[in-house]
Formats: sequence, structure tokens, C-alpha cells
Amino acid sequence: MASGDGWRPVVDLDVPPYVPGESTLTYCREVRGVPSRLLIRSQAAQRMDVRPSTADRPASPQWSVVAPALIYLTIYADPTCPKP
Repeated sequence: MASGDGWRPVVDLDVPPYVPGESTLTYCREVRGVPSRLLIRSQAAQRMDVRPSTADRPASPQWSVVAPALIYLTIYADPTCPKP
């Protein structure tokens, strides 16, 4: 758990609106004296048409693949993180 390691949850105003199946968590803490942000984001499974479609050739379910859901962990220096 992030908060057990000193990360403090923060409200991130830049998080996009809620999308079903997706989630974003934001935490801040100092890492080696540098204010840092931990961003945990999940992306829902995506259905993609692997064949290029155009106005005269619509997307086809026969050419669709489902990409797996993903989880991204990003840690970066962020001087805007609130101090404890």
C-alpha cells in the first residue's frame, strides 16, 4: 500500500473525467529530498480495428482485436506536490 511507505494521497485536478473501467490514483512524498508524485493509472481493455478504415471502408468486427487492460505506475519529480 502506497500510504504505508509514506506516500500521501492528493487530489489531482488534471485527472480526466471518469471513464468506466479506468481509475487514477495520485500520491506525493519526498524522495531523496525531492518532492515527487506517484501516479497509478489503469486503462480498460480496448477494442481496436487493425485494418485501416476510411470513409468508404468502415471498421470491420472481423479485423478487431481486444487489447488487454493496462496498469501504469509513474514516479516523477514534482515541485507542486503539497508539503506534509
